[in-house]
Amino acid sequence: MPAAILSGIVKSGATKQPLANASVEIFLPPAPSTGGNTDNGFNPMRQIFGGRDNDGTRLARVRTRKDGTFEVADLRPGTVRIVVQAEDHMETKLDGVVVAAGRKTDRSVVLGVGGTLFGTVTGAKPGSAVRLRSAQGGENHRIDVAKDGSYEAKGLTPGGWFVTVDVGGGGRNNFGRMGASMFRQMVAQAQPDVFVSEGAKQRFDVDATKEVTGKVTGTVRVLGVPTEGYEVSLSPRRTAQPTNNDPNATPADFMARMTSRFLRATSDAKGSFEIENVPPGDWTVQVSRGGGGGRRGGFGGPGGFGGGGGGSIASVDASILAGQTLRQDFDLRIGGIELDLRDGKGKPVSTARVSMALESETTGVALTEWRNLPSFRRVRVDRGIAKVDELAQGRWSVGVEGAGITETIRTVFVGQGQAPVEVIDLVVDEAAMQQAIAEQEQRRAERDARRAAQDAANPGGNNQNGGRRGGNGGARGTGGGGRGARNGGAGSTGGRRGN
Repeated sequence: MPAAILSGIVKSGATKQPLANASVEIFLPPAPSTGGNTDNGFNPMRQIFGGRDNDGTRLARVRTRKDGTFEVADLRPGTVRIVVQAEDHMETKLDGVVVAAGRKTDRSVVLGVGGTLFGTVTGAKPGSAVRLRSAQGGENHRIDVAKDGSYEAKGLTPGGWFVTVDVGGGGRNNFGRMGASMFRQMVAQAQPDVFVSEGAKQRFDVDATKEVTGKVTGTVRVLGVPTEGYEVSLSPRRTAQPTNNDPNATPADFMARMTSRFLRATSDAKGSFEIENVPPGDWTVQVSRGGGGGRRGGFGGPGGFGGGGGGSIASVDASILAGQTLRQDFDLRIGGIELDLRDGKGKPVSTARVSMALESETTGVALTEWRNLPSFRRVRVDRGIAKVDELAQGRWSVGVEGAGITETIRTVFVGQGQAPVEVIDLVVDEAAMQQAIAEQEQRRAERDARRAAQDAANPGGNNQNGGRRGGNGGARGTGGGGRGARNGGAGSTGGRRGN
Protein backbone atom coordinates (compact mmCIF):
# COMPACT_ATOMS: atom_id res chain seq x y z
CA MET A 1 0.00 0.00 0.00
CA PRO A 2 1.45 3.43 -0.93
CA ALA A 3 2.44 5.68 1.95
CA ALA A 4 0.67 8.91 2.83
CA ILE A 5 2.24 12.39 2.86
CA LEU A 6 1.35 15.27 5.20
CA SER A 7 2.44 18.83 4.46
CA GLY A 8 1.55 22.37 5.44
CA ILE A 9 2.67 25.75 6.73
CA VAL A 10 2.78 27.18 10.26
CA LYS A 11 2.03 30.90 10.78
CA SER A 12 1.78 33.28 13.72
CA GLY A 13 -1.73 34.43 14.52
CA ALA A 14 -0.36 37.85 15.56
CA THR A 15 1.87 38.73 12.60
CA LYS A 16 0.34 36.38 10.00
CA GLN A 17 3.95 35.58 9.05
CA PRO A 18 5.42 32.06 8.66
CA LEU A 19 7.14 30.59 11.72
CA ALA A 20 10.52 28.97 11.17
CA ASN A 21 11.80 26.11 13.36
CA ALA A 22 8.37 25.32 14.80
CA SER A 23 7.94 21.74 16.06
CA VAL A 24 5.41 19.58 14.21
CA GLU A 25 4.61 16.16 15.72
CA ILE A 26 2.36 13.48 14.24
CA PHE A 27 0.63 11.03 16.60
CA LEU A 28 -1.53 7.97 16.31
CA PRO A 29 -4.26 8.99 18.81
CA PRO A 30 -4.77 6.87 21.96
CA ALA A 31 -7.65 4.41 22.11
CA PRO A 32 -10.82 5.78 23.72
CA SER A 33 -11.17 5.21 27.47
CA THR A 34 -13.30 2.19 28.39
CA GLY A 35 -14.39 3.49 31.78
CA GLY A 36 -13.36 5.61 34.73
CA ASN A 37 -10.58 8.16 34.49
CA THR A 38 -7.92 5.72 33.40
CA ASP A 39 -6.46 7.44 30.37
CA ASN A 40 -7.46 9.31 27.23
CA GLY A 41 -5.73 12.42 28.50
CA PHE A 42 -6.70 12.13 32.17
CA ASN A 43 -4.08 11.33 34.75
CA PRO A 44 -4.22 12.74 38.31
CA MET A 45 -0.43 12.94 38.62
CA ARG A 46 -0.15 14.69 35.25
CA GLN A 47 -2.97 17.05 36.16
CA ILE A 48 -1.27 17.95 39.44
CA PHE A 49 2.38 18.18 38.41
CA GLY A 50 1.90 19.15 34.80
CA GLY A 51 3.27 17.63 31.66
CA ARG A 52 1.80 16.68 28.35
CA ASP A 53 -1.47 14.83 28.08
CA ASN A 54 -1.43 11.43 26.42
CA ASP A 55 -1.27 12.36 22.74
CA GLY A 56 -0.82 8.74 21.67
CA THR A 57 2.02 7.05 19.80
CA ARG A 58 4.33 9.50 18.06
CA LEU A 59 4.87 8.63 14.42
CA ALA A 60 7.10 11.51 13.32
CA ARG A 61 8.54 14.87 14.33
CA VAL A 62 9.89 17.58 12.03
CA ARG A 63 10.83 21.27 12.17
CA THR A 64 9.41 23.90 9.85
CA ARG A 65 11.69 25.40 7.21
CA LYS A 66 12.60 29.10 7.01
CA ASP A 67 9.40 29.73 5.08
CA GLY A 68 7.31 27.97 7.74
CA THR A 69 6.54 24.92 5.61
CA PHE A 70 6.88 21.28 6.62
CA GLU A 71 6.41 17.85 5.05
CA VAL A 72 6.19 14.36 6.55
CA ALA A 73 6.43 11.41 4.18
CA ASP A 74 6.05 7.65 4.60
CA LEU A 75 3.04 7.86 6.92
CA ARG A 76 0.72 4.92 7.34
CA PRO A 77 -2.73 5.82 5.98
CA GLY A 78 -5.32 6.57 8.64
CA THR A 79 -6.37 9.21 11.17
CA VAL A 80 -3.67 11.16 13.01
CA ARG A 81 -3.26 13.98 15.51
CA ILE A 82 -1.00 16.96 14.76
CA VAL A 83 0.67 18.85 17.63
CA VAL A 84 2.45 22.13 16.77
CA GLN A 85 4.64 24.21 19.10
CA ALA A 86 6.68 27.38 18.59
CA GLU A 87 8.50 29.78 20.88
CA ASP A 88 6.30 32.49 22.44
CA HIS A 89 3.18 30.87 21.00
CA MET A 90 0.52 28.52 22.36
CA GLU A 91 0.58 24.84 21.54
CA THR A 92 -2.05 23.84 18.98
CA LYS A 93 -3.53 20.40 18.32
CA LEU A 94 -5.40 19.23 15.25
CA ASP A 95 -7.43 16.05 15.77
CA GLY A 96 -9.08 13.79 13.23
CA VAL A 97 -6.71 14.55 10.35
CA VAL A 98 -7.12 11.84 7.69
CA VAL A 99 -4.10 10.96 5.55
CA ALA A 100 -4.80 8.78 2.50
CA ALA A 101 -2.57 6.26 0.74
CA GLY A 102 -0.60 7.69 -2.18
CA ARG A 103 -1.88 11.22 -1.59
CA LYS A 104 -0.53 14.45 -0.10
CA THR A 105 -2.70 16.00 2.60
CA ASP A 106 -2.21 19.70 3.34
CA ARG A 107 -2.94 21.19 6.76
CA SER A 108 -1.99 24.78 7.51
CA VAL A 109 -1.75 25.80 11.18
CA VAL A 110 -2.08 29.25 12.76
CA LEU A 111 -0.66 29.53 16.29
CA GLY A 112 -2.12 31.95 18.80
CA VAL A 113 0.32 34.12 20.71
CA GLY A 114 -1.54 33.68 23.98
CA GLY A 115 -0.94 36.10 26.81
CA THR A 116 2.18 37.54 28.41
CA LEU A 117 2.74 37.75 32.16
CA PHE A 118 5.57 39.86 33.57
CA GLY A 119 6.56 41.53 36.80
CA THR A 120 9.08 41.82 39.62
CA VAL A 121 9.84 39.37 42.42
CA THR A 122 10.66 41.18 45.67
CA GLY A 123 13.28 39.44 47.80
CA ALA A 124 14.30 37.04 45.04
CA LYS A 125 17.50 35.10 45.68
CA PRO A 126 19.89 33.74 43.03
CA GLY A 127 18.36 30.65 41.45
CA SER A 128 14.79 31.73 42.14
CA ALA A 129 12.04 31.12 39.62
CA VAL A 130 8.37 31.86 39.14
CA ARG A 131 6.15 28.81 38.77
CA LEU A 132 2.91 29.22 36.86
CA ARG A 133 0.06 26.72 37.05
CA SER A 134 -2.93 26.98 34.75
CA ALA A 135 -6.29 27.09 36.54
CA GLN A 136 -7.56 24.82 33.76
CA GLY A 137 -5.07 22.16 34.90
CA GLY A 138 -2.27 20.25 33.23
CA GLU A 139 -0.10 23.20 32.11
CA ASN A 140 2.96 24.30 34.10
CA HIS A 141 5.74 26.79 33.41
CA ARG A 142 8.94 27.57 35.31
CA ILE A 143 10.34 31.02 34.51
CA ASP A 144 13.79 31.99 35.80
CA VAL A 145 13.99 35.28 37.69
CA ALA A 146 16.57 37.70 36.27
CA LYS A 147 19.28 39.30 38.41
CA ASP A 148 17.21 42.48 38.68
CA GLY A 149 14.25 40.46 40.02
CA SER A 150 12.18 40.62 36.84
CA TYR A 151 10.48 37.79 34.98
CA GLU A 152 8.45 37.39 31.80
CA ALA A 153 6.39 34.48 30.48
CA LYS A 154 5.04 34.46 26.93
CA GLY A 155 2.65 32.20 25.05
CA LEU A 156 0.39 31.51 28.02
CA THR A 157 -3.02 29.99 27.43
CA PRO A 158 -5.68 32.66 28.06
CA GLY A 159 -7.39 32.20 31.42
CA GLY A 160 -6.53 32.06 35.10
CA TRP A 161 -3.09 31.28 36.50
CA PHE A 162 -1.70 30.51 39.95
CA VAL A 163 1.69 32.08 40.69
CA THR A 164 4.26 30.76 43.18
CA VAL A 165 7.86 31.73 43.86
CA ASP A 166 10.36 28.87 43.78
CA VAL A 167 13.11 30.25 46.00
CA GLY A 168 15.54 27.57 44.83
CA GLY A 169 17.72 25.15 46.72
CA GLY A 170 14.91 22.82 47.75
CA GLY A 171 14.28 22.62 51.47
CA ARG A 172 11.23 22.42 53.68
CA ASN A 173 9.96 25.95 53.13
CA ASN A 174 10.26 25.81 49.36
CA PHE A 175 8.51 22.45 49.18
CA GLY A 176 5.85 23.89 51.45
CA ARG A 177 5.27 26.74 49.01
CA MET A 178 4.76 24.32 46.15
CA GLY A 179 2.41 22.14 48.18
CA ALA A 180 0.41 25.12 49.38
CA SER A 181 -0.02 26.36 45.82
CA MET A 182 -1.32 23.01 44.57
CA PHE A 183 -3.61 22.65 47.58
CA ARG A 184 -5.00 26.15 47.12
CA GLN A 185 -5.77 25.46 43.48
CA MET A 186 -7.10 21.91 43.60
CA VAL A 187 -8.57 21.33 47.05
CA ALA A 188 -9.52 24.78 48.32
CA GLN A 189 -10.56 25.79 44.78
CA ALA A 190 -9.37 29.34 45.34
CA GLN A 191 -9.59 32.03 42.68
CA PRO A 192 -6.53 32.25 40.39
CA ASP A 193 -3.92 34.89 41.20
CA VAL A 194 -4.07 36.51 37.77
CA PHE A 195 -5.87 36.28 34.44
CA VAL A 196 -4.24 36.68 31.03
CA SER A 197 -5.86 37.41 27.68
CA GLU A 198 -4.92 36.56 24.10
CA GLY A 199 -2.37 39.04 22.77
CA ALA A 200 -2.32 41.09 25.99
CA LYS A 201 0.43 41.79 28.53
CA GLN A 202 -0.42 41.55 32.22
CA ARG A 203 1.78 42.70 35.10
CA PHE A 204 1.86 40.64 38.32
CA ASP A 205 4.43 41.37 41.03
CA VAL A 206 5.30 38.77 43.67
CA ASP A 207 6.78 39.06 47.18
CA ALA A 208 9.09 36.10 47.86
CA THR A 209 9.42 37.06 51.53
CA LYS A 210 5.70 36.81 52.27
CA GLU A 211 4.53 33.83 54.30
CA VAL A 212 2.15 31.66 52.30
CA THR A 213 1.55 28.88 54.82
CA GLY A 214 0.63 28.48 58.48
CA LYS A 215 1.63 26.24 61.36
CA VAL A 216 -0.13 24.09 63.98
CA THR A 217 1.49 23.44 67.35
CA GLY A 218 0.27 22.04 70.63
CA THR A 219 0.53 19.41 73.33
CA VAL A 220 -1.10 16.00 73.70
CA ARG A 221 -2.04 15.01 77.24
CA VAL A 222 -3.67 11.82 78.48
CA LEU A 223 -5.66 12.40 81.67
CA GLY A 224 -3.72 15.63 82.12
CA VAL A 225 -0.24 14.13 81.65
CA PRO A 226 1.88 15.11 78.58
CA THR A 227 2.31 11.93 76.56
CA GLU A 228 4.65 10.77 73.80
CA GLY A 229 3.75 8.79 70.69
CA TYR A 230 0.40 10.24 69.64
CA GLU A 231 0.04 11.22 66.01
CA VAL A 232 -1.60 14.54 65.15
CA SER A 233 -2.68 14.95 61.53
CA LEU A 234 -4.57 17.40 59.35
CA SER A 235 -7.07 16.55 56.65
CA PRO A 236 -9.01 18.97 54.44
CA ARG A 237 -12.48 19.68 55.76
CA ARG A 238 -14.59 18.32 52.91
CA THR A 239 -18.19 17.21 52.60
CA ALA A 240 -17.08 13.85 51.19
CA GLN A 241 -13.71 12.28 51.89
CA PRO A 242 -12.07 10.53 48.90
CA THR A 243 -11.49 6.78 49.02
CA ASN A 244 -8.36 5.01 47.85
CA ASN A 245 -9.68 3.07 44.86
CA ASP A 246 -12.43 5.32 43.54
CA PRO A 247 -12.33 5.06 39.70
CA ASN A 248 -13.92 8.51 39.52
CA ALA A 249 -11.30 10.14 41.74
CA THR A 250 -10.26 13.62 40.63
CA PRO A 251 -6.93 15.43 40.96
CA ALA A 252 -8.51 17.28 43.91
CA ASP A 253 -9.21 13.95 45.62
CA PHE A 254 -5.68 12.75 44.96
CA MET A 255 -4.21 16.01 46.26
CA ALA A 256 -6.39 15.87 49.40
CA ARG A 257 -5.12 12.38 50.24
CA MET A 258 -1.52 13.33 49.56
CA THR A 259 -1.82 16.49 51.67
CA SER A 260 -3.22 14.51 54.60
CA ARG A 261 -0.29 12.08 54.46
CA PHE A 262 2.29 14.86 54.70
CA LEU A 263 0.63 17.08 57.30
CA ARG A 264 1.22 15.05 60.43
CA ALA A 265 3.59 14.87 63.38
CA THR A 266 4.08 12.74 66.50
CA SER A 267 4.11 14.06 70.07
CA ASP A 268 7.50 13.96 71.79
CA ALA A 269 8.42 13.13 75.39
CA LYS A 270 6.90 16.44 76.51
CA GLY A 271 3.73 15.78 74.54
CA SER A 272 4.61 18.56 72.07
CA PHE A 273 4.05 18.48 68.32
CA GLU A 274 4.49 20.90 65.43
CA ILE A 275 3.14 20.72 61.87
CA GLU A 276 4.67 23.23 59.46
CA ASN A 277 3.80 24.53 56.00
CA VAL A 278 0.05 24.15 56.35
CA PRO A 279 -1.78 25.65 53.35
CA PRO A 280 -4.39 28.26 54.33
CA GLY A 281 -7.88 26.79 54.49
CA ASP A 282 -10.35 24.80 56.54
CA TRP A 283 -8.96 21.72 58.24
CA THR A 284 -9.82 18.91 60.63
CA VAL A 285 -7.06 18.40 63.22
CA GLN A 286 -7.19 14.92 64.69
CA VAL A 287 -5.12 12.83 67.07
CA SER A 288 -4.61 9.07 67.02
CA ARG A 289 -2.28 6.55 68.59
CA GLY A 290 0.35 6.74 65.87
CA GLY A 291 3.43 4.96 64.75
CA GLY A 292 5.95 7.62 64.32
CA GLY A 293 7.51 10.17 62.18
CA GLY A 294 9.14 12.47 64.68
CA ARG A 295 8.21 15.62 66.51
CA ARG A 296 7.82 17.90 63.51
CA GLY A 297 5.90 17.31 60.35
CA GLY A 298 4.38 19.09 57.41
CA PHE A 299 5.13 19.61 53.74
CA GLY A 300 8.85 18.93 53.49
CA GLY A 301 9.27 18.31 57.22
CA PRO A 302 11.00 15.35 58.85
CA GLY A 303 7.76 14.31 60.48
CA GLY A 304 7.33 11.88 57.70
CA PHE A 305 4.97 10.02 55.57
CA GLY A 306 3.93 7.07 57.61
CA GLY A 307 2.83 5.92 60.97
CA GLY A 308 -0.71 5.89 62.09
CA GLY A 309 -2.03 3.16 64.30
CA GLY A 310 -5.78 3.06 64.81
CA GLY A 311 -8.44 5.61 64.11
CA SER A 312 -8.99 9.11 65.36
CA ILE A 313 -9.32 9.50 69.14
CA ALA A 314 -10.23 13.18 69.09
CA SER A 315 -10.67 15.84 66.41
CA VAL A 316 -11.47 19.52 66.03
CA ASP A 317 -12.19 21.74 63.03
CA ALA A 318 -9.95 24.75 62.47
CA SER A 319 -9.34 27.49 59.91
CA ILE A 320 -5.71 28.42 59.26
CA LEU A 321 -4.42 31.62 57.66
CA ALA A 322 -1.13 32.35 55.92
CA GLY A 323 1.50 33.33 58.50
CA GLN A 324 -0.64 32.10 61.41
CA THR A 325 0.52 29.73 64.15
CA LEU A 326 -2.49 27.89 65.53
CA ARG A 327 -2.23 26.46 69.04
CA GLN A 328 -4.29 23.28 69.44
CA ASP A 329 -3.94 21.24 72.63
CA PHE A 330 -5.55 17.86 73.26
CA ASP A 331 -6.39 16.38 76.67
CA LEU A 332 -7.53 12.86 75.89
CA ARG A 333 -10.08 10.99 77.97
CA ILE A 334 -9.66 7.43 76.83
CA GLY A 335 -10.51 3.90 77.81
CA GLY A 336 -10.78 0.42 76.35
CA ILE A 337 -13.17 -2.47 75.93
CA GLU A 338 -13.11 -6.26 75.62
CA LEU A 339 -15.63 -7.91 73.31
CA ASP A 340 -16.60 -11.54 73.96
CA LEU A 341 -18.05 -13.02 70.74
CA ARG A 342 -20.19 -16.15 71.16
CA ASP A 343 -22.61 -18.20 69.08
CA GLY A 344 -26.05 -19.43 70.13
CA LYS A 345 -24.45 -22.31 72.05
CA GLY A 346 -22.12 -20.07 74.02
CA LYS A 347 -19.03 -21.13 72.04
CA PRO A 348 -16.37 -18.53 71.10
CA VAL A 349 -16.48 -17.29 67.48
CA SER A 350 -12.92 -16.79 66.24
CA THR A 351 -13.57 -16.17 62.54
CA ALA A 352 -15.53 -12.93 62.96
CA ARG A 353 -14.36 -9.61 61.56
CA VAL A 354 -14.91 -6.78 64.03
CA SER A 355 -15.05 -3.07 63.19
CA MET A 356 -15.59 -0.11 65.50
CA ALA A 357 -16.34 3.58 65.01
CA LEU A 358 -17.90 6.36 67.02
CA GLU A 359 -21.69 6.09 67.03
CA SER A 360 -21.98 9.73 65.97
CA GLU A 361 -20.12 8.89 62.75
CA THR A 362 -21.88 5.61 61.88
CA THR A 363 -25.44 6.97 61.82
CA GLY A 364 -26.85 6.18 58.38
CA VAL A 365 -23.56 4.63 57.19
CA ALA A 366 -23.39 1.01 56.00
CA LEU A 367 -20.91 -1.24 57.81
CA THR A 368 -18.96 -1.72 54.57
CA GLU A 369 -18.30 2.04 54.49
CA TRP A 370 -17.11 2.42 58.08
CA ARG A 371 -13.50 2.09 56.92
CA ASN A 372 -13.73 5.65 55.55
CA LEU A 373 -14.73 7.14 58.93
CA PRO A 374 -12.11 9.07 60.95
CA SER A 375 -12.50 6.94 64.11
CA PHE A 376 -12.61 3.56 62.32
CA ARG A 377 -10.84 0.63 63.99
CA ARG A 378 -10.39 -2.90 62.71
CA VAL A 379 -10.13 -5.14 65.78
CA ARG A 380 -8.26 -8.45 65.89
CA VAL A 381 -10.16 -11.45 67.27
CA ASP A 382 -8.28 -14.13 69.25
CA ARG A 383 -10.26 -17.20 70.37
CA GLY A 384 -13.47 -15.20 70.35
CA ILE A 385 -12.06 -12.23 72.29
CA ALA A 386 -11.49 -8.80 70.72
CA LYS A 387 -9.59 -6.32 72.87
CA VAL A 388 -9.12 -2.69 71.92
CA ASP A 389 -7.73 0.27 73.84
CA GLU A 390 -7.01 3.94 73.13
CA LEU A 391 -10.71 4.64 72.52
CA ALA A 392 -12.22 8.04 73.11
CA GLN A 393 -14.72 8.17 75.93
CA GLY A 394 -18.27 7.89 74.59
CA ARG A 395 -20.64 5.70 72.61
CA TRP A 396 -19.14 3.40 69.97
CA SER A 397 -20.74 1.22 67.30
CA VAL A 398 -19.43 -2.34 67.01
CA GLY A 399 -19.97 -4.16 63.71
CA VAL A 400 -19.44 -7.93 63.45
CA GLU A 401 -19.48 -9.90 60.19
CA GLY A 402 -17.89 -12.92 58.56
CA ALA A 403 -18.57 -16.12 56.65
CA GLY A 404 -21.64 -17.81 58.11
CA ILE A 405 -22.18 -14.93 60.56
CA THR A 406 -25.24 -12.71 60.38
CA GLU A 407 -24.12 -9.07 60.33
CA THR A 408 -24.55 -7.64 63.82
CA ILE A 409 -24.22 -4.03 64.99
CA ARG A 410 -24.18 -3.15 68.69
CA THR A 411 -23.65 0.07 70.62
CA VAL A 412 -21.26 0.05 73.58
CA PHE A 413 -20.11 2.74 75.99
CA VAL A 414 -16.42 3.33 76.66
CA GLY A 415 -15.63 5.06 79.92
CA GLN A 416 -12.50 6.89 81.01
CA GLY A 417 -9.76 4.45 82.00
CA GLN A 418 -12.13 1.48 81.84
CA ALA A 419 -11.94 -1.83 79.96
CA PRO A 420 -15.30 -3.56 80.57
CA VAL A 421 -16.27 -6.88 78.97
CA GLU A 422 -19.19 -6.84 76.54
CA VAL A 423 -20.68 -10.16 75.45
CA ILE A 424 -22.03 -10.13 71.89
CA ASP A 425 -24.26 -13.03 70.89
CA LEU A 426 -24.05 -13.88 67.18
CA VAL A 427 -26.30 -15.80 64.82
CA VAL A 428 -24.01 -18.33 63.14
CA ASP A 429 -24.52 -20.76 60.25
CA GLU A 430 -22.16 -23.47 61.50
CA ALA A 431 -21.86 -25.29 58.16
CA ALA A 432 -21.05 -22.12 56.22
CA MET A 433 -18.54 -21.02 58.84
CA GLN A 434 -16.76 -24.40 58.88
CA GLN A 435 -16.56 -24.37 55.09
CA ALA A 436 -15.01 -20.90 55.20
CA ILE A 437 -12.49 -22.09 57.82
CA ALA A 438 -11.58 -25.09 55.64
CA GLU A 439 -11.09 -22.86 52.60
CA GLN A 440 -8.96 -20.48 54.63
CA GLU A 441 -6.76 -23.33 55.86
CA GLN A 442 -6.40 -24.61 52.32
CA ARG A 443 -5.27 -21.20 51.08
CA ARG A 444 -2.80 -20.97 53.96
CA ALA A 445 -1.40 -24.42 53.13
CA GLU A 446 -1.04 -23.48 49.46
CA ARG A 447 0.69 -20.23 50.40
CA ASP A 448 3.10 -22.03 52.73
CA ALA A 449 3.84 -24.58 50.00
CA ARG A 450 4.69 -21.80 47.54
CA ARG A 451 6.97 -20.16 50.07
CA ALA A 452 8.69 -23.45 50.81
CA ALA A 453 9.29 -23.98 47.09
CA GLN A 454 10.68 -20.46 46.73
CA ASP A 455 12.95 -20.95 49.74
CA ALA A 456 14.21 -24.24 48.31
CA ALA A 457 14.94 -22.58 44.97
CA ASN A 458 16.73 -19.70 46.72
CA PRO A 459 18.36 -21.14 49.87
CA GLY A 460 20.43 -18.02 50.46
CA GLY A 461 17.41 -15.75 50.49
CA ASN A 462 15.81 -16.71 53.78
CA ASN A 463 18.62 -15.70 56.13
CA GLN A 464 18.45 -12.79 58.50
CA ASN A 465 19.85 -10.25 56.03
CA GLY A 466 17.39 -10.27 53.19
CA GLY A 467 15.16 -13.29 53.08
CA ARG A 468 11.43 -13.44 52.82
CA ARG A 469 11.20 -15.12 56.19
CA GLY A 470 13.31 -14.24 59.22
CA GLY A 471 15.88 -16.84 60.21
CA ASN A 472 14.84 -17.25 63.83
CA GLY A 473 11.10 -17.08 63.72
CA GLY A 474 9.68 -18.84 60.67
CA ALA A 475 6.52 -17.38 59.25
CA ARG A 476 5.39 -16.09 62.63
CA GLY A 477 8.49 -15.12 64.55
CA THR A 478 8.85 -13.88 68.08
CA GLY A 479 11.65 -11.44 67.52
CA GLY A 480 9.79 -8.39 66.31
CA GLY A 481 10.08 -8.55 62.56
CA GLY A 482 7.19 -6.83 60.89
CA ARG A 483 6.71 -5.54 57.42
CA GLY A 484 8.85 -2.48 58.00
CA ALA A 485 12.08 -4.20 59.08
CA ARG A 486 14.91 -2.68 57.07
CA ASN A 487 17.52 -5.42 56.82
CA GLY A 488 15.56 -8.61 56.84
CA GLY A 489 13.10 -8.41 54.01
CA ALA A 490 9.71 -8.63 55.62
CA GLY A 491 11.22 -9.38 59.04
CA SER A 492 14.90 -9.43 60.01
CA THR A 493 15.06 -11.77 62.97
CA GLY A 494 11.45 -12.30 63.76
CA GLY A 495 10.05 -13.75 60.60
CA ARG A 496 7.37 -12.38 58.37
CA ARG A 497 5.10 -11.41 61.21
CA GLY A 498 6.65 -10.68 64.58
CA ASN A 499 4.64 -11.14 67.76
